[in-house]
Amino acid sequence: MLRLEKRPNPSKTWAYLAPVLAVFATMIGGGIMFAALGKDPLEAIRTIFYDPLFSDLLVYRPHFWSKRTFDHDASAVDGVSRWDLEHWS
Repeated sequence: MLRLEKRPNPSKTWAYLAPVLAVFATMIGGGIMFAALGKDPLEAIRTIFYDPLFSDLLVYRPHFWSKRTFDHDASAVDGVSRWDLEHWS
């Protein structure tokens, strides 16, 4: 029977490497799932992981993240204004 034992000293290498490997495993698993759905896996991975960080649309907009409705714009629902809908579509 297998027994789990606590390590005397946790590995610092794996403490930093584990999250990086988890991201890569997620990318590979996601790519496989998108390929199974008949979609381009590289395009999907770029859209999910790369574009949110390195896109030209990356602008700090605190109002976008708020969950309230804005009084100054009747089309704003859940923090999305008319400007957001026109420029992010």
